[in-house]
Amino acid sequence: MKKLFFFGLIVVPALATALLWVLITDGISCLKDSSDVTVTVKKITLSEVSFATSTVEVSVQVENDNVVGATLERIEYDIYLGSKDKWIWLGRGERGALDIGASDVEDFLVTTIIDNSQLVDVITGRILGGEPTEMKVDGRAWFKVGTVSVEVEFDAKDIDPYKPLLEDENIITEPVESGTEGEISE
Repeated sequence: MKKLFFFGLIVVPALATALLWVLITDGISCLKDSSDVTVTVKKITLSEVSFATSTVEVSVQVENDNVVGATLERIEYDIYLGSKDKWIWLGRGERGALDIGASDVEDFLVTTIIDNSQLVDVITGRILGGEPTEMKVDGRAWFKVGTVSVEVEFDAKDIDPYKPLLEDENIITEPVESGTEGEISE
């Protein structure tokens, strides 16, 4: 009877705790090993230019290869115009709060309104020689995958930013109001 009491009171809970610990830590390590959330900039487009502002559209694809859903908490990036090693900062774009299902891909468009005072350097450079031929995006995205937070860095260059963005039925387009210094707000 004492052996059964000892077995039921100490051994069974110890084994259950050990099994639970293995399941939890293995699940977390599996998640950490496979926390593949990738951010790809598909296209950068200078879509509209007026006297006061310019509109830059950045087509983004987020791929969640995890077995659990992920939440894009925030994505932010700086936008540059230039060529080779000469880059002029135009502004900053950001977006937040997007759920990505398990083993899913989400495409979306971030529209950033830029104050044209930043383009004075570009125009001056063009007059003095050397037209800027590329746009560059350099940024980070923060995701919550289960209980793990993941930061993903990304960058992209587009050699033809003057070509309009082709309509893609998979891209979610949401109008965004103008911010200051190229920042946007939702």
